[in-house]
Amino acid sequence: MEPFLCAVASQAAQEDLIGTASPCDTFIFIECPEPWASKAFESTGIPETLRNFVQQLASKNRRFFLITAPRSRKTVRILIYQKHVGTFAGGYDGRELQVDSLEQSEVALQNYFQGKLSGKPIISHDIFVCVHGSRDKCCARFGRPFFHHALKQLDLASPSVPVRLWQVSHIGGHRFAPTAIHLPEGRFYGRLDTIAFQALLGRIQLRSGSDGILNCDSLDALIRTYRGWSLLPTPLQSLERDLLAASSGQWFFNQVAYKILGPSQDPGTATTLTKARLSVLSPNNLESTYEAHILKRPDQQLRLSCEAASPANSYQYRVTYCRPVAAVPTALACAS
Repeated sequence: MEPFLCAVASQAAQEDLIGTASPCDTFIFIECPEPWASKAFESTGIPETLRNFVQQLASKNRRFFLITAPRSRKTVRILIYQKHVGTFAGGYDGRELQVDSLEQSEVALQNYFQGKLSGKPIISHDIFVCVHGSRDKCCARFGRPFFHHALKQLDLASPSVPVRLWQVSHIGGHRFAPTAIHLPEGRFYGRLDTIAFQALLGRIQLRSGSDGILNCDSLDALIRTYRGWSLLPTPLQSLERDLLAASSGQWFFNQVAYKILGPSQDPGTATTLTKARLSVLSPNNLESTYEAHILKRPDQQLRLSCEAASPANSYQYRVTYCRPVAAVPTALACAS
C-alpha cells in the first residue's frame, strides 16, 4: 500500500492554493546546516541563546527560518526582509548580515533590531524552497528534487538580474509541495514545476514599462502555482490574484494598500464574508481602488498534512462582488 502523501491528496482534490500565503511584516532567515528538527529552532545545531531570542521575538508578523545554500561557506549569513514603510507597499527591503558562527547570530540580530547594525542591502532576488522533511515528508519528497532541478535551470538561465536559490525550513502549506517564497516581493508559490520556475525566472527579468509583459503561458504558469502575497491578509490574496489574472506582468510592479471594512460570519456554516477595499498604485502613479466581498467557506474535508490522523476542513476564498471606486487604468492584456 502506498504511503499517504498530503500533497498528492490535495492535488487530486484540486484544492485551490490561493489565500494560503502567511501575511508577514518581517522575514528572518539564518544560515544553518541540516539536519533540522521538526521545529527548526529546536535543532541540535542551534545555540540556546539564539533559540531563546527567536522564541521571544517570533510572532505572526515576524517569522524566523533556517536556510542552507548549495555551496558551503565559512561565514553564517542572516537575511532580513522587512515590509516597506508607507501608505503603499510593493515588497520588502532586504538587508544581509554576516557573522563567523551561529553563536554570534543572536548578538548580531539584537544589534540590528536596536539600530546598532545595518548590514548591507540585498540586491538579488531570493527564492526559498521548502525541503523540511522532518516537518512533513512531502517537503522532502517533492521539495528537494524540485530544488535540485531548479538549481540546474538557474545555472543554465544565467539571469541578468542576480537570483539566489535557498533550501528553507517550514514555510507552511506543505500539502502544496514543492512550495517557495520569492523575495523581495513576498509572493508564495506551490505545486511548483520546471515550467512555473522558468516563468518565475522570466518574471524576475522583466522591467517596468513596455517590455514588462509576460506571455500568456508564463502568466498562466505563475497563476496556477500562486498561493498569495504576504503583504495582504489571506482574503484579499484572492482578490489580488483575480486582478493579476486580468492584467499582465506589469501587475508585479504595482504597490498596494488595503482596508478591511468589516467581516461577518454565519455561525451555522463557518462561512466568513470579508468586506474590504484594495488600492493599487502603478509605477506611473495611477491609483485604482476596488471594493470587494470575499467569501471564505469550507470546501472539502482533507488530511492537511502527512501526519494528520483525520480530515479537516479545507477552506477556499472566492470574490463574490468587486467594483472599482476610483479611476481604473485599462488593464494590459498578456502577450500572445
